[in-house]
Amino acid sequence: MVRKRKIIILQLNRQTDMTLFSKGAYFIHILCDKGMASFKINNISYELGKDDVLTCLPSIRIEDLKFSEDFNAIGLFMSWDIFNKSSPDISLGVKASILCKHNPVIHLDSDRAKVYSSNFDILEEKYNNNDGYAFQDKLIEAQVHVFTLEMWKLFTLHIQDRKIYKKKGAHFEQFKLLAQEHCMEHRKLKFYADKLSVSTIHLSMVCAENGPKFAKEWIEYYTAKHLAVFLENPNIDIKEIAAHFKFCNAAHLTTFVKRLFGTTPLKYRKQLYANVQSPGKC
Repeated sequence: MVRKRKIIILQLNRQTDMTLFSKGAYFIHILCDKGMASFKINNISYELGKDDVLTCLPSIRIEDLKFSEDFNAIGLFMSWDIFNKSSPDISLGVKASILCKHNPVIHLDSDRAKVYSSNFDILEEKYNNNDGYAFQDKLIEAQVHVFTLEMWKLFTLHIQDRKIYKKKGAHFEQFKLLAQEHCMEHRKLKFYADKLSVSTIHLSMVCAENGPKFAKEWIEYYTAKHLAVFLENPNIDIKEIAAHFKFCNAAHLTTFVKRLFGTTPLKYRKQLYANVQSPGKC
């Protein structure tokens, strides 16, 4: 059994301790060097191949994890508090978290893969250096912070790539990408219609034709996903969440959350952590 620490860095293969992938234990970040891994998240199948990066939040449950015979990767496992300390910006952190949930595997081109691998090598060297330095843990945490800034850079570049795609897409796809990006600040349909230079009636018709949700439902759908990420983070209080989502006060946020989730923000958060602390599959 790998010792319990706030930060764990190790080489991964078929003999890897599966308890590291337990729900709620760690923020997971893995770079595959060779071979293939397959797994499921929310009953959706994924594969991790060479130069692919897997990123999972502690609230995500990885199931049916299988490795090829030649699988080899390096993994960074961070506790919640280290992960939160390493986030440079709350809004970026939430957008990256949403990206992780919908796109847990990102493929790197050869240049980015080399940089990422080099960053992992430096981090692993610091982690495995047991020379008795009194502040070794602090040194490792500092190096992890540098590493995670590079990770956020990857997410930022990936989000920018999605924006380029958004400019080329049809109105329905453009609208969904815009809703994902701006739902924290804008929940009126007119904002999105103006962005697309179309009328609200046209945008409503486009969404109705493509189904299964109406335009307003898409906005609330992505808002709910963003809200869930904020509520999963115990370091962000309800008033702060209300401010980020441009609600005039916490009471308005509570009314909105009750309509979407059927419960108050505090009860939702309490139930979430009760589920995380209960035993789950690896």
